[in-house]
Amino acid sequence: MSRPVRRAIFLSVGLAAAAIVAGISAWALTSRSRPETTLKCRPGTVCATFPGSVTPRHTSPSAGPETPGHRVYSLPTSVPSDCSQEASFAILRWLATVPNHATARFGSGGCYLVNGMLRVIDRKGLVLDGNGSTFKRTRFLSIPDLPAAIWRFDGGSQLTVENMTITGTDPADAYDAAKAGEYAVAVYGVQTFLAAHITASHVWGDCLTASLDRRTPPFVAPANVTFFSSTCDSGRQGVSVITGTGYLISSNTFRG
Repeated sequence: MSRPVRRAIFLSVGLAAAAIVAGISAWALTSRSRPETTLKCRPGTVCATFPGSVTPRHTSPSAGPETPGHRVYSLPTSVPSDCSQEASFAILRWLATVPNHATARFGSGGCYLVNGMLRVIDRKGLVLDGNGSTFKRTRFLSIPDLPAAIWRFDGGSQLTVENMTITGTDPADAYDAAKAGEYAVAVYGVQTFLAAHITASHVWGDCLTASLDRRTPPFVAPANVTFFSSTCDSGRQGVSVITGTGYLISSNTFRG
């Protein structure tokens, strides 16, 4: 299939059962221990599967506009925000301090080099406010049998990711089946998810993909997933709806 035809199919609706083999990168973000992780965490916390231990400490909430009922926790200014240094680990350690039902806010207009996968598991009511920042991957991340999304969400409910640019490693937004697992945002089994005001480009796969949470039977399909007011330029498709209910894809621009 030619690229123009392939890129014209921005929304694919189908059923798939792609098995996800246990095991994740040392750069993955989790919020609960699962058989596929290598670092045990207590329920309701976030931990990073990096060498060495991480001791979560709650940060002080900052002032600023808030989602109703949410406290705002701002990323420390010590985290590199000019894409000059790898920031994945620092972001993961900070997210470990942000409780559920809160807003995690990044620096205004920053640039974060994230050559790992930011993985969020079983969180509730968490808002990730990019605050106009860019999350940039410069090296393709290969994880055997696991799609290497830049932001990945497994389980949980009432999650929001907004106001950010996500950039992958596909310089020409071309299709390569071997690299199509590099998504900007991947959603697995989340119940109510909003991605809004996202600019996603140069990812080998989709700007947003949604499928089953296959970690533990019975597998859970995502529900009420919204992709809104965003811009997408990707190597495969704009949005892939593999399974689930209650999708809203609205007011977006798909390029290519």
